[in-house]
Amino acid sequence: MALIIAIGIMSVLTLTTVSVVSYSNSNGRQAYRSDAAQVAFGLAEAGLNNAAAVLNTVGNPDYDDSGGNALDPTLLTASGSNAHPCPGGGTCYRASYEKGDAYWTGSLNSTTSTWTIQAWGVVRNPNGDAYADVVRTVSAQITIASSPVQPPNATAWNYMLATGKSNATTCDMDLWNSVIIDSPLYVSGNLCLRNSTKIIEPDAKAPVSVVVQGKLAVIGSQAKVGESSTQPVSEVGAKGGCVTNISNAGTTCSASTHRVYTRKLITAPPEVTPPEPSWDYWYEKANPGPKHPCNPVSATPVLDNDGVLLATGNGSAGTINLTPSTSYSCIGKDAWGRTVGQISWNNTTKTLTVAGTIYIDGNVTIENQAANLYVGSATLYLTGVFRMSGGSTRLCGKRTASGSDCDFTNWKPNEVLLIIIARGNDGSGNSVFFQNSVQFQGGFMAKEAINLGQTSINEGPMIAKTIRLEQSTRVKPLPYIDTLPPGTPGLDPNTYAQPTKPLYTGSG
Repeated sequence: MALIIAIGIMSVLTLTTVSVVSYSNSNGRQAYRSDAAQVAFGLAEAGLNNAAAVLNTVGNPDYDDSGGNALDPTLLTASGSNAHPCPGGGTCYRASYEKGDAYWTGSLNSTTSTWTIQAWGVVRNPNGDAYADVVRTVSAQITIASSPVQPPNATAWNYMLATGKSNATTCDMDLWNSVIIDSPLYVSGNLCLRNSTKIIEPDAKAPVSVVVQGKLAVIGSQAKVGESSTQPVSEVGAKGGCVTNISNAGTTCSASTHRVYTRKLITAPPEVTPPEPSWDYWYEKANPGPKHPCNPVSATPVLDNDGVLLATGNGSAGTINLTPSTSYSCIGKDAWGRTVGQISWNNTTKTLTVAGTIYIDGNVTIENQAANLYVGSATLYLTGVFRMSGGSTRLCGKRTASGSDCDFTNWKPNEVLLIIIARGNDGSGNSVFFQNSVQFQGGFMAKEAINLGQTSINEGPMIAKTIRLEQSTRVKPLPYIDTLPPGTPGLDPNTYAQPTKPLYTGSG
């Protein structure tokens, strides 16, 4: 009986011991797997961070020399030797770490400019048994928002640039009377200076370069390039040579024959390719614009009337007064409700607030006879014509202390810059037209001509088929511009800055 009892007790103890060992092993496996799951989540997050880093890097001049595009839909699609099977199907990028692998891929919704990122972390089964590897996933959405300013990839925006060219005996840019230019000038055709027109460099700290791909014609007894031999411009390049009559053959430019005073004469000046505006693209994408109305809608400017960008004409919106007698606010928001663009007017302070890329399918006028200030950086596309009335009308990036004129000494265009891109024609061949005595600080690109009225003052880059400067017009020294608003021609229209913060949408 004692033996039977002993055997029973030993059997119970054995079963208990086996159960305890089995339970301990099970708990150990569970602990190992729980730890592996935590590691897998960390790896999945690493994959998501890798994807976000790619979006942050492309187009960022500090890291990427290729001028990449964060809205390229193939950017997160692995191919070739970089392609690995995703744990959830399809192909992924993969990065291997000490305890496992991170996988990631992404797809772009081009309508909302939003990336959906899927990432997996995979940890090999730590128990060496039949259980599968530990896999965890995370997903997030990242919206790409345009930067207030972007580095330019076109040198054209540091010139007055006239793109028209015809033949060897026509003045493609013809300057009369007492026009004074003291900013860099590039003419694709022939440049003619008449009467007392002159190009000068008052300050060697603001060098003036004159580049003419055709002939440089200095006509009359008072026109000149450079003030004198002791006050020359920095450099002159005239590919077709200099003449005193546009019909003559060009010869080497000289002070004695042509009144061209320069520290450096270039016989084969480099060519600058003018950038091309992306009219169709920005008609669709500008926010606010024809396809992205002001949000909220209130007493805001009309952006479009028919939903169609026509190849000819001045658009459907008519003529919009940007500086009316009442204030307005037009905000552009993305799919997440975040502000990406703006054009708003405060009539009390005479301040125009701008941001992003804006499109108005019509003409724009400023005619309130006031010293208006704008703040922010933006590109404004117009299907029609930009016009400023004469008298005391100003549009300044910075006003003087008195508030009556533009401050042409202290404006900082790399911080505050409005560039206007106008496609229309006022019937006289002008896309941009100033009446007399206007003052403006900012940039212009015109499909046709830019016409600045008598005694007007302009500070900023200009690109047009030709630039017409009336009597006593003054073009002020051009501050060097190394950042441009989004949407500026010469930038990739899809180049954006750093993506916004990821919005996590799931994990498992």
